[in-house]
Amino acid sequence: MILSESYERPAGCPHSRRHSSSMVPLSVNYGIRQGLAISQAVLILTAFNLTNGLSRFVSGYFSDVMGRKQILGNTLLLAGLAYFLFPYLSGQLIWAVLAAVIGFSFGTLHSVAPPMVSDCFGMEKFGSVFGMVFTAFGFISGALGPWLSGFLLDITRENFTLVFFYLGVLLVSSALLVLIASSRTECRF
Repeated sequence: MILSESYERPAGCPHSRRHSSSMVPLSVNYGIRQGLAISQAVLILTAFNLTNGLSRFVSGYFSDVMGRKQILGNTLLLAGLAYFLFPYLSGQLIWAVLAAVIGFSFGTLHSVAPPMVSDCFGMEKFGSVFGMVFTAFGFISGALGPWLSGFLLDITRENFTLVFFYLGVLLVSSALLVLIASSRTECRF
């Protein structure tokens, strides 16, 4: 097996998190399929990873200042738009920037989701509610996402447009759900 073959099947993707786990295997494979050398295609993944880490600090801070709904909702929306644009724009740098936007959203999700759950449901229910949120990540999306992405790539002869479209739809849907979220009593956003 050559190195490029190891990137041929997506491995890991949850609903709003599905986008991030997909980017790991899809990014390098996409770059290779677009004619980039592996050494060039990994820049797409590197951009995702760097902003994933950076955004955890940046978004965490700004969610405390500007509100969790706004920060999380807007980053999910931007990531959805980035996925919609991916197949229609060309160039290693452009793809890296789009992957960076998606990575920023993923890191934001990890830093903002826990306090948002606490804001909406309180600390007395935090463990069970947050456990359900992250169980959905792993069991539902983690199992369905890789299969669906791989299936779509197989039946479309590696047409990434459909995969990027469904990931974009899931992110925009997630953004809308976050932006309209409220608690049973009073959600402090």
